Amino acid sequence: MKITDPRTIALQAAARGWIGPADVWDAACRWVREGQGATATDLFQQSLDSEQLASLAVGVRAMEPFAHVTEPSEPPPSMSEEAPYSMRVPGARYAPGELLGRGGVGVVTATLDREIGRVVALKKPNSSAEFDYRVTQQFLEEARVTAQLEHPNIIPVYDMGTLPDGRPFYTMRVVKRLSLSDVLYRPELRQYWPLVRLLGVFLQVTRALAYAHSRGVLHRDIKPENVLLGDFGEVYLADWGIAKVQPASEIRATNDDPELRNQMSSSSRGTLGYIPPEVLRGDARKIDHRADLFALGAMLYEILVGEHPFHAATGPGIILATCQAEPRPPRERVANCPLLLEDLCLALLAKDPDQRPATADQVAADVEAFLEGAKEKERRRAEALALCQRARDPVTRFHALEAEHTRLAEQAREALKIVQGWEPVERKRPAWALEDRAAEADREAGRALAEAIELYTKAIGYDAECADAHRGMADLYWGRARAAEQERRPATQVYYEALVTDHDVTGRYAELLKADARLSLRSNPAGAHVIAQRYSERDHVLVPGQERYLGRTPLDDARLEPGSYLVTIKGTGFRDVRYPVLLARGGHHVGTVNLYRDEEIGQGFVFVPGGSAIFGGDPDAYDPLPLQQLDVPDFAIAEFPVTLRQYCEFLDHLDKTD
Repeated sequence: MKITDPRTIALQAAARGWIGPADVWDAACRWVREGQGATATDLFQQSLDSEQLASLAVGVRAMEPFAHVTEPSEPPPSMSEEAPYSMRVPGARYAPGELLGRGGVGVVTATLDREIGRVVALKKPNSSAEFDYRVTQQFLEEARVTAQLEHPNIIPVYDMGTLPDGRPFYTMRVVKRLSLSDVLYRPELRQYWPLVRLLGVFLQVTRALAYAHSRGVLHRDIKPENVLLGDFGEVYLADWGIAKVQPASEIRATNDDPELRNQMSSSSRGTLGYIPPEVLRGDARKIDHRADLFALGAMLYEILVGEHPFHAATGPGIILATCQAEPRPPRERVANCPLLLEDLCLALLAKDPDQRPATADQVAADVEAFLEGAKEKERRRAEALALCQRARDPVTRFHALEAEHTRLAEQAREALKIVQGWEPVERKRPAWALEDRAAEADREAGRALAEAIELYTKAIGYDAECADAHRGMADLYWGRARAAEQERRPATQVYYEALVTDHDVTGRYAELLKADARLSLRSNPAGAHVIAQRYSERDHVLVPGQERYLGRTPLDDARLEPGSYLVTIKGTGFRDVRYPVLLARGGHHVGTVNLYRDEEIGQGFVFVPGGSAIFGGDPDAYDPLPLQQLDVPDFAIAEFPVTLRQYCEFLDHLDKTD
C-alpha cells in the first residue's frame, strides 16, 4: 500500500496519539533526505505498524472530498445497483464563503455544506500555525471537547476532518457575531438591554457552565466577548480553546501525550481581569471549577455596574488589583442595584475560593430566585431591619443630647441670674461656657436626628412595609411635633403631625391625634356649676365662644376638643370664678378651685384662682424666658390701674408704717 500524503498521515497519527513530536521530526528529516517522492509507508514504517497505516489511509481517503470545490479525480458514484442509496453530490462537500472571523490561531468562514444544503461555520487553524504541533493539538482539543458538550447554550459541532494541506477543520452552527461585550459597552445597543434581559443571558451562560462542570470540563476564559447572542434569543458560551478536561472526566480528549497536555493545560492561561487570584498565584491546590465562578462574578459586575471590577491601565496593575484590591460594592456605583445580586457578585469575586458559591448551579438558582422576586424581597426586608438596628444608636444619642442641652441651658440661666450686666467679663464666662456647651449639644442632637431619619428612610426604601422603620420615624416626628407645640410654633407642629400620620402604620398615634382632652375639677365648697367656653381668635383677639354646661363639681373626665377654654365656676353665695385653661390633645387637666365671697375679695379687685401657669417660650420675644410651667397660689388684683395720686398715698402710708 502506497500513501503519498505524509503530512496528512503525520497529523492523523499525532491526533490519535500514535506518534509524538520526535517521530514527526524524524519523518520530516527522512523526507528531506530521501526526497519528496518518499511515501508515508517508507517514512513511518519504524513508528507505525501496517494496521495503523491502513487505518490512516482509510481516514485520509474519507476526508479528501472535503477540501476543494473542484471536480474530484474520480467520477462520482452513480445511482446504480451497486450504490443504490448514495446521496453524495459531485465535487467537494464544503464550498467556502465569506470570512466570519480571524483569531490568533484559527479562521472561521461561512461555508455551504453542499450535501445537506445549509451554511455552516468552518473553523481551521491559520496557515501560520500549519506546522505548529502544539497549536494543532490545541485546535483538535477544542473541536473534540466542544463536540462532546451537547447543551443548548454551547455551539453545536457538526463535522470534523482534515483539509488537503493537512490542517484539521471542524464545522459548527453559524452564530451572529454579537457578543455580550458589544451590548454592555456600546450605548446604541445597551439601551435595549434592561437588567432583567441581561440577567436572562447571564443565567443561560451559568447553566451552560454548570453542565460543562458536571462533565468535568473547565472553560477558563469566561468573559463577555465569549458570550454570543443571536437574533432570536440564542445565547452561546463560545471559545473552548483553552478548556481543561479534568482527569476523571468522561470527555475524550484528543492528545494523550502527558508532557504536551501539561503545556496545553497551563493554569495561567486566560484573560486578565477574569483570572482568579489563586490561578495568578499558581496555588494549584485551590484551582478547580470555582476559578470559572470568579470570572462569572467579574462578568456579573460588568452587567450591574457597566465597568470592570479590577480596571487598571496596565497588565501588572490588573493582576495586582485582582489579587489584593476589594472591588467597590455595586450599590456604591449604582444606587438601585438589587441587594441579592450585589451579594452574589461579591461572593463570586471572593479572593478565597472557599468563600465563593460552591457550584454554578447554585449561582443560577440565586439568579432565578431574584428573577422570581421572592428571595430579593426577603433580602431587602433583611437589609431594612439591619438599617433599623443601626438607627437605634443615633436615636439614643439624640434623646441623650436633647436632655443634655436642656440641662446645660438651665444651668447657664441659673448662673447668669446671679451676675449683673455691669459686672466684668470674667464673672460671665462660666455661664457663657455653659451656653456654648448647650449649643453644641443642640447641634449634635440635630446631627443624630438627621442620621436616624436617614437610616429609617433608607430602610423604607428597601422595604416599604418595614414596621420598625415606620414606628421609629413616627416616634421621632411625634417628639418634634410636641416640642413645636410647647414652643408655640403651630405651623411646625402641623408639619410634623402630618409626617406622624404618614408613618403611623400601627395606628398608635392616630388615636392621640384625634383624641379629646379631659377636664377634671374640684371646688371648695363642692356643688358648683361648671360652664366652658372655647376661645377662638377674632380680629387677633381671643374671644370666648358659645357656653357649654359641663355639670357640677366634683367634675370628672369631661371630654372637650383640644384648645384654650374659659371655664366659669358658679357657686351659690360666692363670686363667679373665671378659670382659663389650655387643654392639650390627649391630655388630662386636673384642678382645684377655691370659692370666695365678695366681701372676702373686696370691691374693685379681681380674683385670680391658683393653678398652673405657663411662662416664657415666646419665640418672637427678645432674649425670651425659657418655656416653663409654674404653680401660682390664689391672689386678687386691682381691677383698674392705680393713679399717680393713689401711688403717692401708698408711698406716704409706707413712710408712716415702715
